[in-house]
Amino acid sequence: NINYMNNLLEEFGTIANMPKLQLIASRLTEYKIDGVANSMYRSLQGKITAKTLRVNAEILEDRVKEMTPPASLKKVHDKAIRSFMYFRKAAEGFEIFGNDETYDLRFRDRRVKQSYDYLEKTIEINGDILAAINNHRKLSQSEKFWQGLDRIQEKMERFYFSYEAK
Repeated sequence: NINYMNNLLEEFGTIANMPKLQLIASRLTEYKIDGVANSMYRSLQGKITAKTLRVNAEILEDRVKEMTPPASLKKVHDKAIRSFMYFRKAAEGFEIFGNDETYDLRFRDRRVKQSYDYLEKTIEINGDILAAINNHRKLSQSEKFWQGLDRIQEKMERFYFSYEAK
């Protein structure tokens, strides 16, 4: 799913790789010629539109939420859910930015800035996810066994101390 996300961003085009303020600064700021800026925005989109990006982001987010990972990858799955949620929010913001008929200029500017922030968070989390998956795969069976045993011990200690406190 992370690879599919990356492919979507590549197909979305130049916009996903631009610095966040460059897109805002490059468009015209007068309301009366906002349509020109909007068509410029559409031309910066690649093979897919912002709407297609959003729809695919929603589908990917739903798929990730439906997955049932093994217990040892539960934390990684939680990160993946967060990553795909940020990706969807970014896609929603990109779609809003191009919708000059419904949203005013300032709101669209705020949303596209947030979109870039969400993309940064997504990329950071995806790096963590890939590192965790690679580390998980590199463990030998005995290391995985001892890691599981450590987790059981931690749970027992928490149970013991929480019972003591009552």
